[in-house]
Amino acid sequence: MLTAARENTGQSLLLLLVLVAALALLTAAALPLGQHIYRVAAAEREAETLLANLRYLQALDGQYNSHLPEQDWPVYPQACLELHRDGYVIFAGGDTAQQKLIEHQAMPGVSYKVTADSSYAEPGSYRVTFQPTGEAKEVGLVFYISCGEVQRKIIVTIDGRCRVDKPAV
Repeated sequence: MLTAARENTGQSLLLLLVLVAALALLTAAALPLGQHIYRVAAAEREAETLLANLRYLQALDGQYNSHLPEQDWPVYPQACLELHRDGYVIFAGGDTAQQKLIEHQAMPGVSYKVTADSSYAEPGSYRVTFQPTGEAKEVGLVFYISCGEVQRKIIVTIDGRCRVDKPAV
């Protein structure tokens, strides 16, 4: 009777080891896929959030000065977006007496870059503003949102149209 209990204990231990090994293999196979799904979702979310905030900035810049003749622009200080590597801040009030309207911190692993006139601008030193008509002040303004190997681009055309450029699948 005692030997039968010991044999069952050995079988249970062996079965437990096989189960743990199978779970480890499944986890090892699923982890890279889960990380890729996170990177795609994080890049998509950050791109959509930045796009919405760029359109908000566009509306703010047009709200205060669009009713004035063009020679009087800008009477009111313009709102601006200051881009950082791990987020951005939208200020109201131009360069004097700035008031933070939105401060966005990027999700873990996400970084930002911007190009203007085909040259990279240093994050933290680049500010984006729009004309009161909604047009971009810079030509060739492109934002890059990266999370690992996943990248999304937001393109701002000279006439002020903002869109997310998604890569072909």
